[in-house]
Amino acid sequence: MANAREENVPVIDLWAMSKKLYAAMGEQVGEAFADPTHHHNYGAYELAKCVVQGNQAATIYVDAADWAGVIRAAKDLQSNIARVTERTAMILSITSVSRDPRRQSGD
Repeated sequence: MANAREENVPVIDLWAMSKKLYAAMGEQVGEAFADPTHHHNYGAYELAKCVVQGNQAATIYVDAADWAGVIRAAKDLQSNIARVTERTAMILSITSVSRDPRRQSGD
């Protein structure tokens, strides 16, 4: 998030949003998940509603140098948002300003 602030790029803190959502679900939180990592359609729907602001889907920013799994997850999120809200979130690739030199593309 520090990079986003430096670059003046809007950020959706999905981690913070999801923690609030899951806390609000209480004991029913398990109904949102197919397994400890993946959502059922219901969970995807509820999380996508957190991302959609008004009648417009938020832009998803992805570091172009990030791992393939992160980029795939962004595309999956885009697909989930479209499926449950009928709005398409744009994915923008950005280049990280302070890229960790220990990370190599494809690691």
